[in-house]
Amino acid sequence: MIRDSDNPGGGGWTGATRQSYWHAVASTVTWRKLTASLALALMLGLVRSLDSRMGPDLGSVLATRLMLASFAALILMPAVMCADEAVRRGAASIVVYPASVLLASLVAATAHWHVASWLVPAVSRYMSALLPSRWEQIGLNAVEVAVYGGLATLAYVNRRAANRILETVRQTELRRVQLERRLLEMRLATTQAQVDPRTLLDSLTHIRLGYAGAAPDADERLEELIGRLRAALTRSVGAVDSDGHGS
Repeated sequence: MIRDSDNPGGGGWTGATRQSYWHAVASTVTWRKLTASLALALMLGLVRSLDSRMGPDLGSVLATRLMLASFAALILMPAVMCADEAVRRGAASIVVYPASVLLASLVAATAHWHVASWLVPAVSRYMSALLPSRWEQIGLNAVEVAVYGGLATLAYVNRRAANRILETVRQTELRRVQLERRLLEMRLATTQAQVDPRTLLDSLTHIRLGYAGAAPDADERLEELIGRLRAALTRSVGAVDSDGHGS
């Protein structure tokens, strides 16, 4: 069962979970990825058609190979994105990735057989002579798509794993730098909160002289000094407490 990573408490495959899942998948299936996978598949299909022994009609062979490559790319890539999001939400990768590749390969091969038999009848007749059953033809194409698609998926998964490891290292380093900055700021605040004894004695002397001379602002100076001492004490205690909790 797919668990919603945004709701660790569970609830299962709810409507909100499905909506967030498909929204996440749609955000990862970009035109850039589709174009890259399609270009790679077409290059592979071109190489396979030039190396083919399927008969003298090279143009038809090329057309059907490129068609199969296009179907494979346009179906396999979104399927792998769905599997990747399912794995991110807690599904077993050893099950989800192979299942998505096999299902996408079967769908691509089936769609290709129906379209190719309509658009490229010469290759369809030649394939029928080699493999009379349409399911044999679909199965052969599905195996081919699954092999090459599985290799591409394995490379993609390994790259994703490496990127996630690098991202974890970057996040750890960023948290370490932020923690060091906080510690430095707390030490600076603690240092600033310490009261210079000479300044304190001078303030007390001025207040005492003010009271002795019946100065009208003596009470105000005393309250100001008490406020500064109380604020300095609060900053110092708060810095020490937060430093202790952060450690």
